[in-house]
Amino acid sequence: MIKHLQNSRGFTLIELMLVTGILGIFFSIIYNFLGFNFKFMDRRNDEHESYLQARIAMNRVENLLQQYNHLLIDSGTVIGIRALDDPNDEPDPENQFKDPLINFNKNTSDVSGYKYYYLYDAAKQIGRIKSRDGNIVAGGIKEFVISPDPENTAVIDIKIYAVNTEEPDAPGLLLNSKLRTGRQLVDLDS
Repeated sequence: MIKHLQNSRGFTLIELMLVTGILGIFFSIIYNFLGFNFKFMDRRNDEHESYLQARIAMNRVENLLQQYNHLLIDSGTVIGIRALDDPNDEPDPENQFKDPLINFNKNTSDVSGYKYYYLYDAAKQIGRIKSRDGNIVAGGIKEFVISPDPENTAVIDIKIYAVNTEEPDAPGLLLNSKLRTGRQLVDLDS
């Protein structure tokens, strides 16, 4: 005589433990995979934000400098760029470079008068480019340099090095631009 086992009470304890263990392993693998991807995406979003701000700052600086025919790069105690009050004026003894445009020195406190300035935090070793009214144009800026091109005095080199604000020592994005369209750099010493 053959007896058929009929379990009318549900699953056995061993079956439930086996299914629970398999599901636990499956969900832990999925959770770790998704958690890694979310952390990776958050980091990439932070980097992308810093790089986007640096590009915006570069565009604003370029647009500002392209408005003037004559520029003076200060290389003394104040490191900045000044221009004539009227972009179309010619430099002469009565019409000096009074319009301060950009201060790219590593300033540790707010600077007045300039349209844009670089505010540097020595503790974090990164800075921000701020506008005259105190608004932040770009954050995460490790280096901001404007200089005459050594090969062509009518060309301005602009360099902005942006990094992730959470990891300032990690590699970042170096933006480099040259302005050539009719800029004339004036040397007051000669």
